[in-house]
Amino acid sequence: MHREVSMRRLLAVGIVVAAVLWASPGRPQQEVIDRLQQQLQQLQEQQQRLQQQLDEVRRQQETQRQQQDQLRQKQEEAAKAPLLAGWDRAPFVRTADDRFRLGITGRADVNTALFLADTTQRSQLWIRRFRLGFEGHVYKNIEYTFEIQADARLGSVTGEVELRYFYVDLMYFKDWGVPRVGQFKMPFSLEQMTGSSSIETVERSIVTDEIPPGRDLGIGVFGENLFGFFNYGVAVFQGEGDNASESDGGKDFSTRIFVRPIKGLHLGGSYRAGVHNASGHRMRLRTPTGFEFFRRDTRGLLESWGLEGKVEWRGAKLQSEFSRRTDERINVLSTGTANASDVVTEGWYVQLSYMLWGDRTRGGLEPVLKLERVRADNKDDVSAGFSSSDALRANFPDTRAQIWHLGLNYWLGRHARVQLFWLNQQLHNAQDRNGAFLSTRDNGRTNVTDNVILTRFTIKFP
Repeated sequence: MHREVSMRRLLAVGIVVAAVLWASPGRPQQEVIDRLQQQLQQLQEQQQRLQQQLDEVRRQQETQRQQQDQLRQKQEEAAKAPLLAGWDRAPFVRTADDRFRLGITGRADVNTALFLADTTQRSQLWIRRFRLGFEGHVYKNIEYTFEIQADARLGSVTGEVELRYFYVDLMYFKDWGVPRVGQFKMPFSLEQMTGSSSIETVERSIVTDEIPPGRDLGIGVFGENLFGFFNYGVAVFQGEGDNASESDGGKDFSTRIFVRPIKGLHLGGSYRAGVHNASGHRMRLRTPTGFEFFRRDTRGLLESWGLEGKVEWRGAKLQSEFSRRTDERINVLSTGTANASDVVTEGWYVQLSYMLWGDRTRGGLEPVLKLERVRADNKDDVSAGFSSSDALRANFPDTRAQIWHLGLNYWLGRHARVQLFWLNQQLHNAQDRNGAFLSTRDNGRTNVTDNVILTRFTIKFP
């Protein structure tokens, strides 16, 4: 088609040239011929460009046709296969139409702890956790998560395997809220809701690992990025903790709300309330290395709240939280019928980190500095007829801890990380599980300081 048009144009130019030569005998013939030859050359160049464009279009059409044929062939082959297997940051199996999908998840943490002074614990190498699970969807809009874990803290390896998570999300109204039912984390605290493989320190802070509720059996609704900045979680739980049966009929309510009003800024808060009427509930505090330095039996109303904030800018991150928890102690003392004063536990942390180079997915180096403090106050009424150990606690009402974390995260890529940290753990009025105070005494009180070199190697998928 383009060639026919070009031939017609050349014929027209020739006729025009002849007409001009015939009609203008008085003009300089050579000037007219030169001008017409120049126009003819321009038309020929234009014809060549058009032909090249036409050839390019034909090549693109042929490439698209071949790609469509290959895609059609793959779809036909996939339709014949009942199941497909592959790797998408983790192994998976799915149906050809992707209505059903099952992915395998896994993780292993290997820790070492070197105590420069063996005041509370011994140096050790141990497997901190080993997890294996499955996640996927059914009919695309029903997602599920299942995970088991062999978990151990320093000096308390039991070899037990426990159910970590098992819940179902209904994604039909995900733009507004996702209903969830099963065993999962209560919505409370930024650091608690962040996976342990993604936090910057080896272990969470005391204030976010012990004061928040953790996992439980319940039902809730979670919404993300509503209106571009609003996030929430609200749930009702059994109130007995993970893998525990109902004992007293009480329930826990927990909610968390946070906003991202501008890029890099995170602000939020959490609230939890519940009633624990049966015996067996307790408030306890443990250091990041797993040493329990405070424990109280509780019964009655439990209430806690917290605030959280985070600022990120060009690889730097400043993060902080505050939490406060109050536990009633109804008929929990040695006399069996006397009430004790409430246990009030509160604490905070401030953390600064900076990605020196790289990132978490392709590899990078990240130094971290963190300071955390926590305090538990439980001054019992000695006149209520307590045992001698209860009276001793009355003279030392507050147990406190201050811990410095200084270390490096070396991200080997998306699936592996090496951590090296120095921890300075200062315990004030610390007690063992039997309520006995630790040495060394200072002005009638007990103060213990541990310096620990803590390392972890993590490998995970996805």
